[in-house]
Amino acid sequence: MMDKSIVESIAYERGINKYKTNFSKEDMITAQTSEMVVNWAKDYHPEVIEKIRNLVEENMNDENAK
Repeated sequence: MMDKSIVESIAYERGINKYKTNFSKEDMITAQTSEMVVNWAKDYHPEVIEKIRNLVEENMNDENAK
């Protein structure tokens, strides 16, 4: 199997993927930490996830009503 960076480079050169994203180490740590917290909440406090989901949905509905 090819190295991921080689595959990405080939795709970029062929125009398959015209964009590259660069995330700092801090960005990656933050993203992975957030994902772990969300997964923990899903396992141990799913009601919190549901409350947040409802809140986000209400906010989106309010924004669309404007």
